[in-house]
Amino acid sequence: MTLKGIIHFGVSDISLASVHVFNWLRQFCLCLIKNI
Repeated sequence: MTLKGIIHFGVSDISLASVHVFNWLRQFCLCLIKNI
């Protein structure tokens, strides 16, 4: 794997992780709103 490939893989990994976190936060907020 080239350095460029490793960097690209790392960036896509980070963006995937942030998407998961964003979705989780959205679900969490929706649950809080329903419980209020």
